[in-house]
Amino acid sequence: MDTSVIESDLISQIESDINSKAWKTRVVGYQKIVSGLLAAAPSFGLYLPLLRKVAEESSTLAQDSCLGALSTFFENVNEDFMLAERAKWESIVPEICTALILS
Repeated sequence: MDTSVIESDLISQIESDINSKAWKTRVVGYQKIVSGLLAAAPSFGLYLPLLRKVAEESSTLAQDSCLGALSTFFENVNEDFMLAERAKWESIVPEICTALILS
């Protein structure tokens, strides 16, 4: 099976988890983000749109997992991706920082 299909399915599951009203379900989504990002050759572009929602986490019980997912992304994202997706990158990073400050 094509790994892009598998990763796309994972992203759909993560989106469902992080949009849940239950903080424990959101934590599971954040853990899936970390696992996906630590896999061999992750597609950073699939995770980028999720980061703002992750940064908006308001539950103190889930914020540790949220920060773990964000830091895993920023620690592992490669320069090639940042350069190739510069416009998206430059628009989403300030949104993430603002969301973190406000959460």
